Amino acid sequence: MVTGTCLNSFGDKWHERFDALLASITLRRPWPPVRDAVAAEPLQEAVPEAAAPDYGLALSQDGTLQVLASVEALSEQVPAREVEAGMWKFYDGDGRALEVRWDMPKSRGLMRRPSPTHYRLASATEASGLGPLQHRLALVERVVGELQSAAQLQLHLQRRATSSVSESRLPGDRHA
Repeated sequence: MVTGTCLNSFGDKWHERFDALLASITLRRPWPPVRDAVAAEPLQEAVPEAAAPDYGLALSQDGTLQVLASVEALSEQVPAREVEAGMWKFYDGDGRALEVRWDMPKSRGLMRRPSPTHYRLASATEASGLGPLQHRLALVERVVGELQSAAQLQLHLQRRATSSVSESRLPGDRHA
């Protein structure tokens, strides 16, 4: 650990070993793997014609799902330190995974690698391996924010799926 605090006393070889040591350390339990099957049966309630809101969703390792008014509100509400520690997974209003993109500070200070202080959320690529929220619904123990229960969450996701299917069938849509 001395190589991390006395930068000038050690060469690049030792800094590389220190970085490898830090990369090998896991302080939190890992996320369970994403299941291939859909987690639950869709709700049998009627879906109203009004479009469902485009919430931002954040799932913590303790099973709490934060439902906020937008994806942008997530990066303002969830602390960067907890995101950096891997304690949160993010999703858009349709349940699609979002990736964290870090805005790095300009000055490096005394530390070799400065800790990022702000992040943005962007659509995840398929190569990232992040599955949709529907595959992690079994991990949700409580829902807080704009929605109050797992049943409301499932209904919201069902409405979003229904509205996206009907939107893709609009006349004049070039993608349909």
